[in-house]
Amino acid sequence: MEYKLEKKAAEEEFNKWADNFYLDRDIESMDSEEADDFIKIKKQFILALRIGRISIDEEGDLTLKLIKPFGDKEELVFAQEFNSTAFIKMDRHKEKESMKKTLSFLGGWTKTDPKQLYRLDARDMKLCLSLTTLFLA
Repeated sequence: MEYKLEKKAAEEEFNKWADNFYLDRDIESMDSEEADDFIKIKKQFILALRIGRISIDEEGDLTLKLIKPFGDKEELVFAQEFNSTAFIKMDRHKEKESMKKTLSFLGGWTKTDPKQLYRLDARDMKLCLSLTTLFLA
């Protein structure tokens, strides 16, 4: 695997991105399951940064290069600044429709029709779900 970013630089990028969203990175304050999940997601995030699948610009917007583009989408942009519409869209779905709720939030965050997100390659979906989990946790 070819790395485009050193591990330390990728960790710094992750920390800066997480801090911009006020995400809790204090593993000591998490229970063991939360800490394990956080560590797995962080590793996935850092690897994606290192291999160039995701990048973060100076405004804090995160761009995911899709493995399999769909329609006119070759990438998804997770905006640093977005409004509560992303959260409100989640309320349109029943409690048991957790994936639809998550995709609605993801659609609001990336300004993408949630139904289009159904077409994401599983590898892209896994990374998107990890980013959403970090944010919503």
